[in-house]
Amino acid sequence: MAQNREVFAVPGALTSSASEGTNRLIQRGHAKLVMTPEDLLSELNLPVLPDDEEVATEAETSDAPGPAADLDGAEKKLYDALEADPQHIDVLCEAAGLDASNALVHLLALEFKGLARQMAGKQFYKV
Repeated sequence: MAQNREVFAVPGALTSSASEGTNRLIQRGHAKLVMTPEDLLSELNLPVLPDDEEVATEAETSDAPGPAADLDGAEKKLYDALEADPQHIDVLCEAAGLDASNALVHLLALEFKGLARQMAGKQFYKV
């Protein structure tokens, strides 16, 4: 806002302290609420496809298996345990039944494959 630009924010969970900043920006009117891609397109005056003209993405039309199809046992367990919200390594270890050193090795492999990302504090989330 200080640079005279539009600010958009996606609301987060009310119970998460990580969402407090974006939710506060929306509450105070400092950011425009974005809940769907159409919200953003509309605000930027870009064309929005009507629902009956949705374009199928390549992933939807492809018969190729999903991203977890070529994962080994431990990687698959960790991938299945990952969520969109960051989770601490201890939670993932418990869910996958792995010790921390093995889990970190497999999480790194998932990062290399573009399926997971690490945040500060040994927290990981699904991409």
